[in-house]
Amino acid sequence: MKNVTLGLVTLVVLASLAVTASAAPAHHIVFGGGTYVLLPSTPEFTGTMIFSALQIGPGNNARGYFINTDRYIGQPRQNWGGNILYLKTEGKNAAMAGVITHSTLTEGCRAGQGFILFVKEGCPDQVGYGCTNTLEGAIHEVDIGRNPPYLTLTRGNVKVV
Repeated sequence: MKNVTLGLVTLVVLASLAVTASAAPAHHIVFGGGTYVLLPSTPEFTGTMIFSALQIGPGNNARGYFINTDRYIGQPRQNWGGNILYLKTEGKNAAMAGVITHSTLTEGCRAGQGFILFVKEGCPDQVGYGCTNTLEGAIHEVDIGRNPPYLTLTRGNVKVV
């Protein structure tokens, strides 16, 4: 009898979790990373990135991170990254905005500035990124869809769920 009661309690709990999950708003997840060549004409300049973001709460609020490493052959690596705070998705495409928290770049993106990251899940997967002066500026770029040039991942992948 205890096994039957335990089985019924388990079914009731699972059923209530299923109802709760189906009533909850959809939250998108975007993650991935890989290696790219900046331009086909400059194979000596490559980069590697990794990112992950989860849409939270109402609207496009998100939590996540983005890390990018640029490499010129024969030069030291340059790293920069930050916190993803804004996420929009459309099908298998995603656009994110956030704040740069660290940077070793000698030119370009600096800590405290905003950044944008656009990704396309496809064959091949693609990424595009850039910097703005502020987080508000980055969110504006995402909202109007002004995406940077896309780079094709030569290794790695992107998932937009």
